Amino acid sequence: MRWSKKCRVQKAAATTDDAGPSRFVLFDPQSSPLGGRPALVATNGKILACIPVEAGDEDVRALVPRQAIEEALTVKGERAACEVSEGGVTVHHEAGPILHIVTPEQAAPFFAYQHAFAGVGPPRLLLKLNVALLARLTHALGCSEVELQIAEWDQAPAADGSGEVLEVRKAVVVSPIGPGGQGIGLLMPMSTLWPDAGEQPAREES
Repeated sequence: MRWSKKCRVQKAAATTDDAGPSRFVLFDPQSSPLGGRPALVATNGKILACIPVEAGDEDVRALVPRQAIEEALTVKGERAACEVSEGGVTVHHEAGPILHIVTPEQAAPFFAYQHAFAGVGPPRLLLKLNVALLARLTHALGCSEVELQIAEWDQAPAADGSGEVLEVRKAVVVSPIGPGGQGIGLLMPMSTLWPDAGEQPAREES
């Protein structure tokens, strides 16, 4: 199978030494959240990643070790690649193939991730976030967890007198959670309605 090297799906898997399927990535040849397309799925119980892959004819549903995923990302070419069979996961390098075997003790049933998606309803609010900026703000507040307070948008007439009604996008309030965190932060909207100046685009950082 092949997939985009931009996707590091193994980052969503558990990183502890505890035995269990959450330390592995699941190859599912028919992933219902992706409309029956082949996918790689990883979860640590708090986050879950499901990415599309291009499956080969011989690839079968199986657990894939994290190391095999990381090695597949080093294969030459634009896409990561490996083969999944009942005998294990094979990564083909120029120096030769490397086989990763999942033992029967390790191959416990994977989390029924489809049920998690079954409870997802239609969105009430769509919010686009720059996760890199959110991470910077989290560090600035001295914490590792934050609470996001999202207010409903307001409406206001355009300042040019055209009578057009514009949506005023409010900033997202970011409050630190846990020990060490102090203060309060804001994630500014992509555009803001400035008084007497109409709708002005937000300045982009260099």
